[in-house]
Amino acid sequence: MSGSCPMIFTWDGSRFVFITDVLGVAPLGASSGDGQFFPVDHDEYVSIPGEMMKERDGAYEVRVTEELHEVSYLDQIKLLALDHPAGTQIVTNEKFKSPPFPEFRLFGVNRRVYPLAKRGSELPEQFRRDAAGVAEMHHLDLDFGNAAAATARC
Repeated sequence: MSGSCPMIFTWDGSRFVFITDVLGVAPLGASSGDGQFFPVDHDEYVSIPGEMMKERDGAYEVRVTEELHEVSYLDQIKLLALDHPAGTQIVTNEKFKSPPFPEFRLFGVNRRVYPLAKRGSELPEQFRRDAAGVAEMHHLDLDFGNAAAATARC
């Protein structure tokens, strides 16, 4: 597995498992395509399910790796533990977007809704792309109906 972003791995009790890549929201010097630079969000929040982190020699082990010959500019990493009811997943409002960047929030959910699962992944592929693979400006309107009722903040 390789990519151009740092990757997070955790010890799950038997091996190191891939969690996600990070810092895609903070590319230094990335062109936004209009002669400007892509604005960066210096804070990133990643959810790590409890079953993917087990103690190893009395400590939890999280590894941040660079798979390519790149430099990650990290000055602080925090690990927050959250106790929650069984059957509830905790998710963040983290998303890749332009400013204004959202204030950090956590949500407790009992089930996830995947609005494009029935349609597959063909929907976003309908947009024209340039030679670098970047899609033309577009938006998708999703109606969750009753599936995404308002919930309390965690």
